[in-house]
Amino acid sequence: MTRPLSFGLIGASRIAVEALLEPLSRRADARVVHVAARRPGAAEAFARDWELRRASVAYDDVLADDDVDAVYVSNAAVDHARWAIAALEHGKHVLCEKPIAVDEREALTIAAAAVSARRVVMEGFHYRFHPLFRLLLGIVSSGTFGRLLSSSSVIAGVRPYDPNSILHAASLGGGALFHNGVYGAHWSRLLFDSEPVSVSARSQLNPSGADAQTSAELRFGDGGVAHVECSFVTNAPVSVTLEFERAVVAATGVIGPHHGHSLRIGPAAGPSRVRTVAGRSSFDYQLAEFVRRCAAAGAAGGAIAGAASSPGRGDDIAANMRVIDAIRRAATSGVPEMIGR
Repeated sequence: MTRPLSFGLIGASRIAVEALLEPLSRRADARVVHVAARRPGAAEAFARDWELRRASVAYDDVLADDDVDAVYVSNAAVDHARWAIAALEHGKHVLCEKPIAVDEREALTIAAAAVSARRVVMEGFHYRFHPLFRLLLGIVSSGTFGRLLSSSSVIAGVRPYDPNSILHAASLGGGALFHNGVYGAHWSRLLFDSEPVSVSARSQLNPSGADAQTSAELRFGDGGVAHVECSFVTNAPVSVTLEFERAVVAATGVIGPHHGHSLRIGPAAGPSRVRTVAGRSSFDYQLAEFVRRCAAAGAAGGAIAGAASSPGRGDDIAANMRVIDAIRRAATSGVPEMIGR
């Protein structure tokens, strides 16, 4: 019998439960064996709750653990790149919460480390593996309603300002763009199946200098336009609305369809249809894909580097951060930012 893929955790976070521990409870081919958290007592409590073998206060202990095959990184965003690279250099596969980096330079360094180590690296955009988003991609690619003209994405939810929270501290990679807007930028690139050529944006900053909300407009070479709204100061259902030549398609609950979602298809001729899409947790699908990629890398004797060797658009971590960098520059300057190739 093949040995289960063994994970170590960098960070004893709440998201680690939904993103990894719960999906792992439904699988027999992967497990968590080690957790590390710097906050005193956090790792030990986490290990007790989930019956894990080892708990540490030093992240390096996870990397040095020979039983660990893959590392899940979910500490502060500003530290993601550092520990993703360190894990790759220790020969571990990496599943990292978004954003995997805070700028394109860091993302390029991670991708290069994955290629050098011949290990898999995946950024946690779990929504894209769920049947709901796959259906949206299918609607676009089928051409049934003509060309995709524009998209409007909203990722918002009130998170009261707390200067001690990593969500709100600019120095820790906080802000609505890094924690919400990255989703909209990511799925806009997938839906238009191209990279934007220019970006316009505006932001409202909190007292720490992180953005409390950001509005961005991404323009693509074929004339398509993607509007992305992300906010910590307003509440709205997570949604994406696609305007085609002959229909409008709107989906809610795109990030976590398992928490509730809807899909409305309104063709130019005929009544609108509203439906849902059957499926498990989006994290279940992400974990399944990550385990599959790690197995494929192992079967190839480490001769491939997973997503980093020849990344598709969804796995091109540097391209997504290039867009995020451009949004930040455009919001600061107040003028459109061209995105280089």
